[in-house]
Amino acid sequence: MVGRTSCEGVKKKPYRYTIHAGRHLIDYDLTDDVIRSVYQEGKITKEGRNKYRISKRTKRGVIYLLVGETSDHTTIITIGIGK
Repeated sequence: MVGRTSCEGVKKKPYRYTIHAGRHLIDYDLTDDVIRSVYQEGKITKEGRNKYRISKRTKRGVIYLLVGETSDHTTIITIGIGK
């Protein structure tokens, strides 16, 4: 990961949910299809050494994912909806 200039490699890995993100998925009444769309098509910005924010505007507002990257997968840490 050292020396990477692009964040796009994050989207090529399979993703998993934390318990916290799973609760938000249920609370916000979102489907995995919506999350997959945000994950694959959203705008990605670096938030820290191994953390990224992926966001996409939808009919329900701006949905964002805070994700952490490991060597073999990406973990969705939390899910949020803004206006």
